[in-house]
Amino acid sequence: MSEFITLLQNQIVSTIEGLTGVAPKAELHGNIDMDNKTTLTSPIAISHVKVSGAVNTTMAVAISANLATAIGDMMLGGEGAEKEDMNADDLDATKEIVSNILGSLSTALKAQKDMPDISFAVEDIEFKDANSVVTFDVYSRLLIFNVNIKSSMDNISFALDDMLYLKLTGEEAPTQIKETVEKKEPEKT
Repeated sequence: MSEFITLLQNQIVSTIEGLTGVAPKAELHGNIDMDNKTTLTSPIAISHVKVSGAVNTTMAVAISANLATAIGDMMLGGEGAEKEDMNADDLDATKEIVSNILGSLSTALKAQKDMPDISFAVEDIEFKDANSVVTFDVYSRLLIFNVNIKSSMDNISFALDDMLYLKLTGEEAPTQIKETVEKKEPEKT
């Protein structure tokens, strides 16, 4: 597992514990090369995120409605009641969860001398009900984490493009991306 994925996993745990007072268990379930057939199961909340700093791009963070509403309920002192539908308050709480995880990740990245300086800003969030098909056509990598807190267990997924994944993990980019990067480099004279 790459240093970045371990760092992200740790930030998921520490942030959710800080918001709820309960330490969740989180583990990487999948690191998937996506194609246009990759889908996620709904109902789900999807946060659209602007990425800036060492790379300027976008990403998406998807949290199952059951997990997001359970964490939101615990943030308000509840026992972690799950819901399959999400209202505006649930989406606001989920946006706060994602913003906090990514803010913590940004701080952790800056503290590592061998990691890029990257900032994240959640621009909007949307709810996809059980009848929706959720795809991420513009992204090529999906990091899926199983998160277990109290009686809730579901997924938080991070959809990244090749450039962001390469910057964060140092793994070789697919040929198509390498060619794009090489073409943008100025010629040496």
